[in-house]
Amino acid sequence: MNPKLSFLNEKAFRWGVVVFAVALIVRLFGIGWGLPNEARNHSLHPDEPVVAMYSQTIEPAKLSFMPGFYNYGTLYLTMVRVAGDISIAYGGVDESLEGEALVNDLLAKIHKAGRMLSALAGAGTAWVVFLILFSRTNLFGSLLGSAAIAFAPAHVIHSRFQTVDVVAAFFLLLSLHYALKLLPDSDEAKENLSSTALKFAALSGLFAGLSAGTKYTGILALLALLVACWKSEAAEKWKAFGYGVGAALIAFLVTTPGALLDSAAVSYTH
Repeated sequence: MNPKLSFLNEKAFRWGVVVFAVALIVRLFGIGWGLPNEARNHSLHPDEPVVAMYSQTIEPAKLSFMPGFYNYGTLYLTMVRVAGDISIAYGGVDESLEGEALVNDLLAKIHKAGRMLSALAGAGTAWVVFLILFSRTNLFGSLLGSAAIAFAPAHVIHSRFQTVDVVAAFFLLLSLHYALKLLPDSDEAKENLSSTALKFAALSGLFAGLSAGTKYTGILALLALLVACWKSEAAEKWKAFGYGVGAALIAFLVTTPGALLDSAAVSYTH
Protein backbone atom coordinates (compact mmCIF):
# COMPACT_ATOMS: atom_id res chain seq x y z
CA MET A 1 0.00 0.00 0.00
CA ASN A 2 1.12 3.52 -0.71
CA PRO A 3 2.67 4.87 2.57
CA LYS A 4 0.91 8.20 2.05
CA LEU A 5 -2.46 6.50 1.61
CA SER A 6 -1.83 4.40 4.73
CA PHE A 7 -1.11 7.59 6.70
CA LEU A 8 -4.31 9.19 5.42
CA ASN A 9 -6.36 6.18 6.49
CA GLU A 10 -4.81 6.28 9.96
CA LYS A 11 -5.47 9.99 10.18
CA ALA A 12 -9.06 9.49 9.01
CA PHE A 13 -9.61 6.82 11.65
CA ARG A 14 -8.28 8.98 14.49
CA TRP A 15 -10.39 11.97 13.53
CA GLY A 16 -13.36 9.72 12.84
CA VAL A 17 -13.20 8.41 16.40
CA VAL A 18 -13.20 12.00 17.68
CA VAL A 19 -16.23 12.84 15.53
CA PHE A 20 -18.06 9.72 16.78
CA ALA A 21 -17.27 10.46 20.44
CA VAL A 22 -18.41 14.09 20.24
CA ALA A 23 -21.60 13.17 18.39
CA LEU A 24 -22.37 10.43 20.92
CA ILE A 25 -21.84 12.72 23.93
CA VAL A 26 -24.22 15.27 22.43
CA ARG A 27 -26.87 12.54 22.01
CA LEU A 28 -26.52 11.21 25.54
CA PHE A 29 -27.69 14.49 27.08
CA GLY A 30 -31.44 14.18 27.63
CA ILE A 31 -31.61 10.54 26.55
CA GLY A 32 -33.65 9.71 29.66
CA TRP A 33 -36.43 12.20 28.90
CA GLY A 34 -40.01 10.94 29.17
CA LEU A 35 -39.24 7.37 30.27
CA PRO A 36 -41.75 5.37 32.35
CA ASN A 37 -41.35 6.00 36.07
CA GLU A 38 -43.31 5.89 39.30
CA ALA A 39 -45.66 8.58 37.95
CA ARG A 40 -46.50 7.04 34.53
CA ASN A 41 -46.50 3.62 32.91
CA HIS A 42 -45.60 4.69 29.38
CA SER A 43 -43.03 6.65 27.42
CA LEU A 44 -43.95 10.14 26.31
CA HIS A 45 -42.84 9.27 22.78
CA PRO A 46 -45.86 7.66 21.06
CA ASP A 47 -43.87 5.11 19.01
CA GLU A 48 -41.75 3.70 21.81
CA PRO A 49 -44.44 1.60 23.54
CA VAL A 50 -45.29 -0.08 20.21
CA VAL A 51 -41.64 -0.84 19.40
CA ALA A 52 -40.98 -2.16 22.91
CA MET A 53 -44.11 -4.32 22.94
CA TYR A 54 -43.40 -6.06 19.65
CA SER A 55 -39.70 -6.41 20.38
CA GLN A 56 -40.63 -8.63 23.31
CA THR A 57 -42.41 -11.07 21.00
CA ILE A 58 -39.07 -11.87 19.36
CA GLU A 59 -37.10 -14.70 20.99
CA PRO A 60 -33.57 -14.89 19.53
CA ALA A 61 -32.63 -17.86 21.73
CA LYS A 62 -35.45 -19.84 20.12
CA LEU A 63 -34.67 -18.46 16.63
CA SER A 64 -38.12 -16.84 16.61
CA PHE A 65 -37.93 -13.62 14.59
CA MET A 66 -41.52 -13.09 13.47
CA PRO A 67 -43.30 -10.57 15.70
CA GLY A 68 -46.50 -10.55 13.62
CA PHE A 69 -46.02 -6.80 13.20
CA TYR A 70 -44.61 -5.49 9.93
CA ASN A 71 -45.09 -1.74 9.85
CA TYR A 72 -41.30 -1.84 9.96
CA GLY A 73 -38.71 -4.47 9.21
CA THR A 74 -37.78 -6.77 12.07
CA LEU A 75 -34.09 -5.90 12.50
CA TYR A 76 -34.48 -3.00 14.94
CA LEU A 77 -37.07 -4.92 16.96
CA THR A 78 -34.56 -7.76 17.29
CA MET A 79 -31.82 -5.33 18.30
CA VAL A 80 -34.08 -3.78 20.96
CA ARG A 81 -34.95 -7.22 22.34
CA VAL A 82 -31.29 -8.19 22.68
CA ALA A 83 -30.19 -4.81 24.04
CA GLY A 84 -33.12 -4.72 26.49
CA ASP A 85 -32.32 -8.20 27.80
CA ILE A 86 -28.68 -7.22 28.31
CA SER A 87 -29.69 -4.01 30.05
CA ILE A 88 -32.00 -5.85 32.46
CA ALA A 89 -29.53 -8.70 33.06
CA TYR A 90 -26.51 -6.51 33.77
CA GLY A 91 -28.24 -3.36 34.95
CA GLY A 92 -29.98 -5.22 37.73
CA VAL A 93 -33.53 -5.06 39.03
CA ASP A 94 -34.55 -2.82 41.90
CA GLU A 95 -35.72 -5.38 44.46
CA SER A 96 -37.55 -2.69 46.41
CA LEU A 97 -40.04 -2.33 43.55
CA GLU A 98 -43.02 -4.54 42.95
CA GLY A 99 -46.18 -4.67 40.89
CA GLU A 100 -46.72 -1.84 38.43
CA ALA A 101 -43.66 0.07 39.68
CA LEU A 102 -41.45 -2.91 38.81
CA VAL A 103 -43.01 -3.23 35.34
CA ASN A 104 -42.45 0.48 34.70
CA ASP A 105 -38.82 0.18 35.76
CA LEU A 106 -38.21 -2.79 33.44
CA LEU A 107 -39.97 -1.00 30.58
CA ALA A 108 -37.81 2.08 31.14
CA LYS A 109 -34.70 -0.09 30.86
CA ILE A 110 -35.92 -1.55 27.55
CA HIS A 111 -36.69 1.92 26.17
CA LYS A 112 -33.33 3.27 27.27
CA ALA A 113 -31.50 0.34 25.67
CA GLY A 114 -33.32 1.04 22.40
CA ARG A 115 -32.46 4.72 22.72
CA MET A 116 -28.80 3.83 23.15
CA LEU A 117 -28.94 1.92 19.88
CA SER A 118 -30.30 5.04 18.20
CA ALA A 119 -27.66 7.25 19.83
CA LEU A 120 -24.86 4.94 18.68
CA ALA A 121 -26.30 4.86 15.17
CA GLY A 122 -26.62 8.65 15.15
CA ALA A 123 -22.99 9.08 16.20
CA GLY A 124 -22.01 6.42 13.66
CA THR A 125 -23.79 8.42 10.96
CA ALA A 126 -21.60 11.44 11.73
CA TRP A 127 -18.52 9.19 11.45
CA VAL A 128 -19.59 7.82 8.06
CA VAL A 129 -20.28 11.36 6.78
CA PHE A 130 -16.75 12.23 7.87
CA LEU A 131 -15.28 9.23 6.01
CA ILE A 132 -17.19 10.00 2.82
CA LEU A 133 -16.08 13.62 2.81
CA PHE A 134 -12.51 12.79 3.84
CA SER A 135 -12.09 10.70 0.72
CA ARG A 136 -13.47 13.49 -1.50
CA THR A 137 -12.38 16.76 0.12
CA ASN A 138 -9.93 17.48 2.95
CA LEU A 139 -9.80 17.37 6.74
CA PHE A 140 -11.52 20.74 7.15
CA GLY A 141 -14.31 19.85 4.75
CA SER A 142 -14.91 16.46 6.33
CA LEU A 143 -14.96 17.90 9.87
CA LEU A 144 -17.33 20.65 8.80
CA GLY A 145 -19.70 18.20 7.09
CA SER A 146 -19.68 15.71 9.94
CA ALA A 147 -20.26 18.52 12.44
CA ALA A 148 -23.34 19.55 10.45
CA ILE A 149 -24.94 16.15 11.11
CA ALA A 150 -23.42 15.68 14.57
CA PHE A 151 -25.11 18.85 15.83
CA ALA A 152 -28.19 18.96 13.57
CA PRO A 153 -31.07 19.52 16.05
CA ALA A 154 -33.57 17.16 14.37
CA HIS A 155 -31.01 14.38 13.99
CA VAL A 156 -29.85 14.76 17.59
CA ILE A 157 -33.42 14.62 18.90
CA HIS A 158 -34.34 11.53 16.88
CA SER A 159 -31.12 9.86 18.03
CA ARG A 160 -32.45 10.00 21.59
CA PHE A 161 -35.53 7.85 21.00
CA GLN A 162 -36.26 4.18 20.56
CA THR A 163 -37.42 4.41 16.95
CA VAL A 164 -36.28 2.87 13.69
CA ASP A 165 -35.39 6.05 11.79
CA VAL A 166 -31.81 6.83 12.82
CA VAL A 167 -30.67 3.21 12.69
CA ALA A 168 -32.16 2.84 9.20
CA ALA A 169 -30.45 6.07 8.10
CA PHE A 170 -27.11 4.82 9.47
CA PHE A 171 -27.28 1.62 7.42
CA LEU A 172 -28.41 3.58 4.36
CA LEU A 173 -25.44 5.93 4.63
CA LEU A 174 -23.06 2.97 4.95
CA SER A 175 -24.58 1.64 1.75
CA LEU A 176 -23.91 4.98 0.05
CA HIS A 177 -20.35 4.99 1.43
CA TYR A 178 -19.52 1.69 -0.28
CA ALA A 179 -21.37 2.61 -3.47
CA LEU A 180 -19.19 5.71 -3.78
CA LYS A 181 -16.09 3.51 -3.63
CA LEU A 182 -17.03 2.37 -7.13
CA LEU A 183 -16.19 5.93 -8.21
CA PRO A 184 -12.63 6.24 -6.89
CA ASP A 185 -10.85 9.60 -6.96
CA SER A 186 -7.25 8.35 -6.65
CA ASP A 187 -5.06 6.60 -9.20
CA GLU A 188 -4.29 3.73 -6.83
CA ALA A 189 -7.96 3.11 -6.08
CA LYS A 190 -8.73 3.16 -9.81
CA GLU A 191 -6.03 0.56 -10.44
CA ASN A 192 -7.51 -1.69 -7.75
CA LEU A 193 -11.10 -1.21 -8.91
CA SER A 194 -11.15 -4.40 -10.97
CA SER A 195 -10.47 -6.45 -7.82
CA THR A 196 -12.60 -4.43 -5.39
CA ALA A 197 -15.75 -3.54 -7.38
CA LEU A 198 -17.64 -6.74 -6.56
CA LYS A 199 -16.75 -6.48 -2.86
CA PHE A 200 -17.80 -2.84 -2.55
CA ALA A 201 -21.05 -3.43 -4.46
CA ALA A 202 -21.89 -6.42 -2.26
CA LEU A 203 -21.22 -4.37 0.89
CA SER A 204 -23.35 -1.53 -0.46
CA GLY A 205 -26.17 -3.98 -1.11
CA LEU A 206 -25.72 -5.62 2.29
CA PHE A 207 -26.23 -2.35 4.13
CA ALA A 208 -29.13 -1.38 1.85
CA GLY A 209 -30.78 -4.65 2.86
CA LEU A 210 -30.09 -4.01 6.55
CA SER A 211 -31.58 -0.54 6.19
CA ALA A 212 -34.68 -2.01 4.54
CA GLY A 213 -34.83 -4.62 7.30
CA THR A 214 -35.07 -1.70 9.72
CA LYS A 215 -37.36 0.58 7.70
CA TYR A 216 -38.52 -0.49 4.24
CA THR A 217 -37.56 2.76 2.49
CA GLY A 218 -33.92 1.81 3.05
CA ILE A 219 -34.03 -0.35 -0.07
CA LEU A 220 -33.91 2.91 -2.06
CA ALA A 221 -30.17 2.92 -1.33
CA LEU A 222 -29.92 0.53 -4.29
CA LEU A 223 -30.68 3.50 -6.55
CA ALA A 224 -27.41 5.08 -5.43
CA LEU A 225 -25.62 1.82 -6.17
CA LEU A 226 -27.24 1.71 -9.60
CA VAL A 227 -25.98 5.21 -10.43
CA ALA A 228 -22.52 4.40 -9.06
CA CYS A 229 -22.31 1.25 -11.21
CA TRP A 230 -23.55 3.16 -14.24
CA LYS A 231 -20.84 5.82 -13.84
CA SER A 232 -18.12 3.40 -12.71
CA GLU A 233 -15.16 2.46 -14.88
CA ALA A 234 -15.11 -1.08 -13.47
CA ALA A 235 -15.14 -3.77 -16.15
CA GLU A 236 -17.69 -5.86 -14.25
CA LYS A 237 -19.86 -3.01 -13.06
CA TRP A 238 -23.20 -4.63 -13.97
CA LYS A 239 -22.13 -7.91 -12.41
CA ALA A 240 -21.25 -5.83 -9.35
CA PHE A 241 -24.74 -4.32 -9.33
CA GLY A 242 -26.19 -7.83 -9.44
CA TYR A 243 -24.06 -8.75 -6.44
CA GLY A 244 -25.38 -5.69 -4.62
CA VAL A 245 -29.04 -6.49 -5.34
CA GLY A 246 -28.52 -10.09 -4.29
CA ALA A 247 -26.81 -9.08 -1.05
CA ALA A 248 -29.61 -6.61 -0.30
CA LEU A 249 -32.34 -9.22 -0.78
CA ILE A 250 -30.52 -11.78 1.37
CA ALA A 251 -29.88 -9.24 4.15
CA PHE A 252 -33.50 -8.12 4.12
CA LEU A 253 -34.96 -11.63 4.22
CA VAL A 254 -32.55 -12.77 6.95
CA THR A 255 -33.43 -9.79 9.15
CA THR A 256 -37.16 -9.81 8.30
CA PRO A 257 -37.96 -13.49 7.65
CA GLY A 258 -41.67 -12.83 8.13
CA ALA A 259 -41.72 -11.27 4.65
CA LEU A 260 -41.61 -14.86 3.38
CA LEU A 261 -42.67 -17.00 6.32
CA ASP A 262 -45.44 -14.88 7.82
CA SER A 263 -47.15 -13.54 4.71
CA ALA A 264 -50.62 -13.69 6.26
CA ALA A 265 -49.60 -11.28 9.03
CA VAL A 266 -47.79 -9.05 6.51
CA SER A 267 -50.99 -8.77 4.46
CA TYR A 268 -52.97 -7.50 7.46
CA THR A 269 -50.36 -5.06 8.73
CA HIS A 270 -51.32 -1.43 8.12
